[in-house]
Amino acid sequence: MGLFGKLLGNLVGKTLGETPVPGEGKVQLPRGTVKVNYEEKRMGRSVEDSWSGIPEGLEITLRPAGGGDPLPIDRPRGTNEYAGGGRIGSRYGDVQIPVAGEYVATVAAFEAGYELFEPHLSFKS
Repeated sequence: MGLFGKLLGNLVGKTLGETPVPGEGKVQLPRGTVKVNYEEKRMGRSVEDSWSGIPEGLEITLRPAGGGDPLPIDRPRGTNEYAGGGRIGSRYGDVQIPVAGEYVATVAAFEAGYELFEPHLSFKS
């Protein structure tokens, strides 16, 4: 991994798992704070010139795989966007994971109004 990759990894964290957008997927998460990011395939785009950010109407639900109430996701103020490693993304929010284990992330279908390139959620430490 080059210097840029190391710097990007420090900025956005280690990837713990990914789930489809829209759709549902399971991810193994550790106890503590986990960053929830919206990402797409970069396709030559940069944050500055053609990135639309998190689509309007994107709603994420995260709950324990064994059942239970959804966990609250704290949304950040401002934007935290990044590009690198063939991906472009933005922080959706942070979630406190009470117990390490399997969780289910659900993203309902939504209309972005523009083309999306392999959208997914990425969970990072």
